[in-house]
Amino acid sequence: MRTEDIIGACVVAAAVGVALVRVATSGPSHIPHIASASLGYELYVEDADKEPGDRRDSSRRFRGSPWSADDDFHFKESKRVKGLAKNRDVTMTSLLDWLDRGIHQSWPTLSNNVVNPKVMPCRPRLNY
Repeated sequence: MRTEDIIGACVVAAAVGVALVRVATSGPSHIPHIASASLGYELYVEDADKEPGDRRDSSRRFRGSPWSADDDFHFKESKRVKGLAKNRDVTMTSLLDWLDRGIHQSWPTLSNNVVNPKVMPCRPRLNY
């Protein structure tokens, strides 16, 4: 073997070794917190207050296609939950868990709106 080949192999081996050590000793850069009960209730109340308007808006956008309207509503809801999770540094999963608890336990809200626990069966449009 030539000297240049040996040096090249050593450099590659050293780079791989450094990368392996770096990966083995590193941890996650940031772990979001679990949402508190008060934040979960805040999300539930906000969601319950916005649901009727958001559903009306989605129904107008997708006339004659209840599945698409429901899908659009849940997309808006998902964006709201993702935004709250990011702004409050909590996991989206914990927020959705609190929202689910509120729906199943029928938590009271100031507006007396109740979140609809049902999801439309998937009947996608035939043409896009």
